[in-house]
Amino acid sequence: MKCLNDAEIIKLQLAAALLTCPQILLIDNIGLYFDKKEMLDIINVLKEYQHQEQITIIMITSNLEEVLKTDYLYVIADSSILIEGEPLEVIQKDNVMNKAGLNLPFMIDLSVKLRDYDLVKEIEQDQDRMVELLWK
Repeated sequence: MKCLNDAEIIKLQLAAALLTCPQILLIDNIGLYFDKKEMLDIINVLKEYQHQEQITIIMITSNLEEVLKTDYLYVIADSSILIEGEPLEVIQKDNVMNKAGLNLPFMIDLSVKLRDYDLVKEIEQDQDRMVELLWK
């Protein structure tokens, strides 16, 4: 008999939690168990469920790439909210992110630096698009 691995157990727990039709779902750092694509798939499924069922999903994570798909972001350090708001706007505040001990996703960090030197106008998350913008 084959036992489930940690990622499979988490998926099963998420499915079981959603079957109870919760009003609030709290998810704590599950990104540690999934690769980038799997986590993106999970976030997309959760967002679809959230909008269909009108529930609140609170996701705790230290991976800023995961928060780019969320509706709202709180950055908390030492039991205090350092900053909150639209995820893309919040993570552009690299000084606050550094204070919280969080590293910006590579493309966001690059975009912020290039924007500071007026090489790009907006934050770009797609690497291919960034190359296109820089070669123009």
